[in-house]
This record gives sequence, structure tokens and C-alpha cells, in this order.
Amino acid sequence: MPLVGLEWVHNGVTQLYKEIVQNGFHIMYVSARAIGQANATRSLLEDLVQEKESLPPGPIILSPNSVFKTLDMEMIKKRPQVLKIKNLKRIQRLFQRDDSTANPFVAGFGNRVSDEDTYRAVGIPSTHIFIVNPRGEISTPTGIELKLGYKELHEIVDSVFPPTLGRMEHSDFSDFTYWRLAHTEESQVESQQKAAPSPTRNKSGFFF
Repeated sequence: MPLVGLEWVHNGVTQLYKEIVQNGFHIMYVSARAIGQANATRSLLEDLVQEKESLPPGPIILSPNSVFKTLDMEMIKKRPQVLKIKNLKRIQRLFQRDDSTANPFVAGFGNRVSDEDTYRAVGIPSTHIFIVNPRGEISTPTGIELKLGYKELHEIVDSVFPPTLGRMEHSDFSDFTYWRLAHTEESQVESQQKAAPSPTRNKSGFFF
């Protein structure tokens, strides 16, 4: 399935997304599916439960095109990213009315190479593009690999999605990611995590 098909559902996804949302970020579910498949897509997401945890609620962004036109782009032309990029850039422009450099998108999860293309096109840092393979392993374009997938990312969620972060600016945030800290001594990483201030209000930023 183009979004989160059953074959792509891996352990730990609901808990991870819940923690990210609790840290002040907002989730969107992005798919190249046609708008006519909205009910089926929403049911798929709402029915996913792991360890009594459901996926956090959030808007579902679908293609406004017909099912046939959408299938042609995705299945025949093999370019589903065209539909996703178009939708995401429309949303992005809403946040750029007062500041042309503003970007509400901070991270993206996907299961295809085309998802990486999509997230790069809307300015998401390479450190926050997470591609999940059929075994549930997560990798980033920067070469980071998480063999335990969502569960391993959940263990460092406060470093990757800081609970004290408000509006996230790419240049500032990329300098303080967990992936940069991973090259330091373990004790330095621990001290960074312990030094994190308490959560604040009025945070923003979307992930999908």
C-alpha cells in the first residue's frame, strides 16, 4: 500500500509517534493515494494498535486527483513523489506568507527511495529523513542505521525530537542532532541528554 500498508507496520511505531507528539510536534499522514481512498486509509491508521497504543490523530494528506490518474502516476510512471511534493509544498507556502524561509516540516518517515526524494524537496534535513526497510530497520541518508528500528529510535527520541524545541530552524537544529553527538564520547552524549531543560509550551513543527 502507498501509505502504511500492513506489510510495513513494525513494532514500536505507535509508541514512538506518541512520544514525538508528546514532545510538542504535530503529525501528518502523507500518501500518494487518491482522495477517494480517504475512508479506507483513515480506517487503516485508526485500526492500528500496538500494546494498547494507537497512532496519534492527525490530518491525512492525499492526492486530489482521481483514482485512475493517481494510479497512473504511482504504479505506471513510478513517480508517487510528484503528488506528495505538490501537496506538501502547498502546505509549506501557508507558513511562508510572513517569512519565505519558514519551514514547518521537521522530519519524515517512509519506506521508499521516492520518500527520501519527497522529503528533500521540502527541505527536511537528511538527519531527519528515516527510511524503513521490510525488516523494520531504519536508515538515514547520512548513513546512520538503526537495526532495531522504531524501538531503537524511541530510546533516543528526546535527542532527535527535543521536547524543549519550539519552531525548528534547519541550520540551528542540524548542529545539535543526536547524529552529531553520536560521534562524541558516550559520557558526553549522556551529559547532553541530562542537561536538557524541562518541556515548554507553544511548540510547533510537523513530521510524517
